[in-house]
Amino acid sequence: MSIKKRIAAAVCAVMMAASLVACGKDTMTICKSENHEVNSGVYIYYVLNQINNQMYSIYYSTGKVPEDIVSATFGDGTMTVGEYSEQYAYELCVEMAAIAEEFDRLGLELTEDELDIIKETVEASWDKEYYESLGIAKSSLEQIQTFGEMNNKVFEAYYLEGGINEVKDDELNKYLNDNYLRFKMISIAKDKDDKGKAAKEKADKYYEMTKEKDFDEVIAQFEADKKAEKEEANKDKDDSSKDDSSKTDSSVTDSSSATDSSATDSSSATDSSVTDSSSATDSSATDSSSTTDSSVTDSSSTTDSSKDDSSSTDKDDEDEKEIDNNIMINKKNESYAEMKLVKQVNEKMKIDEITVFEDDDNWYVLQKLDVLAYTDYIEDNKKAIISEMKTEDFEKLIEGWVKQYDIQQNDKAIKRYKAEDIYEKYEDYAEKQQ
Repeated sequence: MSIKKRIAAAVCAVMMAASLVACGKDTMTICKSENHEVNSGVYIYYVLNQINNQMYSIYYSTGKVPEDIVSATFGDGTMTVGEYSEQYAYELCVEMAAIAEEFDRLGLELTEDELDIIKETVEASWDKEYYESLGIAKSSLEQIQTFGEMNNKVFEAYYLEGGINEVKDDELNKYLNDNYLRFKMISIAKDKDDKGKAAKEKADKYYEMTKEKDFDEVIAQFEADKKAEKEEANKDKDDSSKDDSSKTDSSVTDSSSATDSSATDSSSATDSSVTDSSSATDSSATDSSSTTDSSVTDSSSTTDSSKDDSSSTDKDDEDEKEIDNNIMINKKNESYAEMKLVKQVNEKMKIDEITVFEDDDNWYVLQKLDVLAYTDYIEDNKKAIISEMKTEDFEKLIEGWVKQYDIQQNDKAIKRYKAEDIYEKYEDYAEKQQ
């Protein structure tokens, strides 16, 4: 099987997000607690999902996929992908049963709306041909979704307002101060031709403005200047296109006047052809654009690129709303941790300080701000932040519930549903689709 087909197969597995339901009453469930059973199909889903995750990881780190991905070793070489995937999948299934028991103990319930959403989600992902070719039932998909909702409810019952281990404001604030950065910025892309000189001059200009104006006002001025520059550049292009079109039309007219009446139709056709060509040229010039360059990808960041010719419509201007220029990031996230920009704000700036800074690609005007003063953001994202804070603690609770609720393994199902067999069936289906 070619690398392209194997990668396509992996994509298919992720998109399908399916679980396979076993045949045979003795192997219908993979594990059970006192009040809950986990379908073997859930186990098979997680085995398949993890195999494909590992295949992606190996491919992107080595540039190739092992011929037999299930038997390939990874990490320290002590386990094969198949063995690890089986272990991973079973642990998840056991945790599901334990969480379901804790859900019951806490007296929690799923609402009718939540149950409806589960059904709708399953229906939306249901592919009759795919599922039935592998012996798939909807019940395992529903179980995955249901356990997910139970997990959320239990987490909330422990850590959100009124919870057993409620995260208090002082704990939340400490976490935010220790882990987050808040800042505003103007980002101006360097032009390699002048080694960033023009970008530096712009950055200095806007920095000087901040000495007399609020930083948001300076950002608004920067945006207005950028828009005016674009409009002027587009106007120059339009004028140039019109000049070229005028010269071409004049040439056609002179040619046409020297032609006898029998050539009138031909001349008309020629004029039409020239007009269409001119129109196409104008459109091409207007639509040209380039990618905005920014060190931190954020919808609220303000950037400028010397190569950006894109223009907004009048309707966009009319619908423009007040922009929140704040950028809030987790500075310990590996996506940001090594950025020069992030290090500058984190290590070298004080709250409310404004400075000019450069990295390899841009010049910036930066303002560092108080994280805790961004109250709207904190309130809107409180649940996600607490989830980030308490993930490890919650995992420890789950480990305790696994022991407490005495989850029983179905040895027959474990022996029957091996990673190599699961993946072989999947590859057979994927091969037929190529």
